[in-house]
Amino acid sequence: MTPISIRGASAHNLRSVDLTLQPGTLVVFRGPSGSGKSSLALDVVHAESRRRMLEVLRVPGSATTALPRVPVDAIDGLPPTIAVAPDDRQRADRPLLDMSDQGAILRSLFARHGTLMCPETGAPLRAWTTPHIVDDLARLPTGTRLTIGAPLPPADDPGRLLTELRRSGFARVRLGKRLVRLDDIDTLPRGVSVELVVDRIRWGPDRRDRLGEGIDTAWKAGQGTIRVDLGDSHRTYSRARQSPSGRTWPRARPEHFDRSRAEGACTACEGQGCNACDHSGWGDLARHTQLAGHTIASLLAAPLRTLPDWLRAQNNLPADILPPIRTLVALGLGHLPIGRNQRHLGRGEWRRATLARAVHLALSPRLLVVDEPLSGLDRSSAEKVVAVLRQVVDHGATVVVIEHRPEVLGVADRVVTFGPGGGPDGGTIVSDGPPEATPAWPAPTHRPTSSPPTWTVSHPHATASVAIAADRWTVLTGPGGAGATRLAVQGLAAHFAGRPTLATVEGPEPRLLEPAPLAGASQPRSCVATAAGIWTRIRTLLSATRAARVRGLAADAFTFNRSTGWCPDCEGLGQRIVRFGSLPPITEPCPTCHGGRLRPDIDDIRWRGHSARTLLTTDIHQVRPLFAANPHLSPVLDALQSVGLGHLPLGRPTESLSSGERRRFAVALTLARLKAAERDPRPTLVVLDQPDTGLDDDTARTVARWMASSIAGRGTLVTVAHHPALIHTADAVVVLPAPDA
Repeated sequence: MTPISIRGASAHNLRSVDLTLQPGTLVVFRGPSGSGKSSLALDVVHAESRRRMLEVLRVPGSATTALPRVPVDAIDGLPPTIAVAPDDRQRADRPLLDMSDQGAILRSLFARHGTLMCPETGAPLRAWTTPHIVDDLARLPTGTRLTIGAPLPPADDPGRLLTELRRSGFARVRLGKRLVRLDDIDTLPRGVSVELVVDRIRWGPDRRDRLGEGIDTAWKAGQGTIRVDLGDSHRTYSRARQSPSGRTWPRARPEHFDRSRAEGACTACEGQGCNACDHSGWGDLARHTQLAGHTIASLLAAPLRTLPDWLRAQNNLPADILPPIRTLVALGLGHLPIGRNQRHLGRGEWRRATLARAVHLALSPRLLVVDEPLSGLDRSSAEKVVAVLRQVVDHGATVVVIEHRPEVLGVADRVVTFGPGGGPDGGTIVSDGPPEATPAWPAPTHRPTSSPPTWTVSHPHATASVAIAADRWTVLTGPGGAGATRLAVQGLAAHFAGRPTLATVEGPEPRLLEPAPLAGASQPRSCVATAAGIWTRIRTLLSATRAARVRGLAADAFTFNRSTGWCPDCEGLGQRIVRFGSLPPITEPCPTCHGGRLRPDIDDIRWRGHSARTLLTTDIHQVRPLFAANPHLSPVLDALQSVGLGHLPLGRPTESLSSGERRRFAVALTLARLKAAERDPRPTLVVLDQPDTGLDDDTARTVARWMASSIAGRGTLVTVAHHPALIHTADAVVVLPAPDA
């Protein structure tokens, strides 16, 4: 296999980096936040692989322009690449198994092989087929006279129907209870049931083929219903299943076993669970169809680890259905219900589920790039993830992991360290070689506080309830799936924020501070400065300069969200979107503003020597001294620096931030609001979810000290965290038991 040779990578702050990756190895990229590790793995290697794929798929001779180049001199030996980033925004309101094909396969199994049990008798209800009817009638004594009939629906034109029946060679019909010849009537009477006589047979074993042919003809003529007269009795067969009361059941389709579809949801409650469906939300057909001892509802409620054994009992399964499920179990998700909704997964559970989907696409000779796969995981869960990554390598694939955790550093084939700092201080490889001995994170121990509890919270999907003392920093930690996030975010914070929650919370009403979604983060023009709420004040400073006043430029001349200030070519995006027909679009820097977003004619307007364009390209660490005396800007910039985001330029698009950077960004803005909260007489409660995501050890210790000093004497802090630095610094630690304990 050919090595992957990277030469002259220069994306973002990378300084013409060269690197060779050997095939079939596990390589770890580590370094401070903003040091360039993600830039090389995702913005160079993965981006170039994607560019080449799109280039191959382009229609030869099409009018589309050439695809924009990735900032690298050359990459040789690059295989198809799959990238996995911890993005919580992609969750769907669907079951876990619908992340791949397993959910659809389960629904198809129930539709094709399930047995409908009559709700009136408890007996199986089957749809009749020609072989089934022949077998049923073959049990009659030899010599039994059979009249095969097909009930006809009412005709709009009885005379025309009579003519068509004669032309088709039929001779008799049953009108009500009378059997008449077609030649003896002039028309078919209205208001009387009409049954076409297809064939009359004296049964014997040698008449089996003729009986089957007559039944096939009756199916077509009778539109799915057959009546066989036996002289003193009759038998009715239907392709539709019927209960004794006459209720007809439709033929099962996969949609009937999908509660999000109208076909599968209870018609009374539309899938929400009222009394008609026993609070299940499932439609009647799904609730009464069984397969191998389960209804679809009972199967989806069973633990995921039981699914492989249940599937092995089925016949003719696709060969690729079991490995992804085994991977989910191997990643420590076997305790989850098979039907767990993606939106109800904890962050660590969601990331492992995303990784499981990618693992089976990354078999040899592919390259798998995984960004922070261990974030939010305890030590035991992290070791399970690393074991799965090693299995991918053992199959011949190359795996690049962006991580700092000792669980993966200790078993990697190679560790590449970027740095020495972040932003302009990074962008180089400072060390490259085999892993060094890295001490494992110590197992967290329960550390209660001596203060009496102020709030208690419990959640049905958490393994224990917790008590929180006021004016203390409490860390919730524990194995994946134990429910730390459910207790803190979906329980405590949701309760006091007035959001729907399954949790039970007791305690006084606090002033709640929690990270809010970044303002406009999903908008293409949103950047670090606008999301932090500081660009409006910077625009005011620029518009107050003498040069701006002379030209009559107001603050809206320095915005890239309106036509008064944006670049006329890219309309404030800083880039152009290049489309290639039905292929995914590619972006390239705007040729007019070169990524600056703003109209070029305001470049000469400067505040203390800096134009709007240069301010947007300057990172937080460098711009802090410039605004140190500004009471509105300095606290926000200091907070962002303290959580390890000093490397971010003010104009960095928020949609390009990693999930860890997004979370720490929101944490910084939340804790920067603490001073304003001091004027509220209610106790202040701050809830943070995994602010340690993506941090190297040095930055984690800095963040822990800053959080402790920020909250001291100002309120209560509840944090979900796993890094030893935060656990060691907190006042109290609650270790939740494992889900299987």
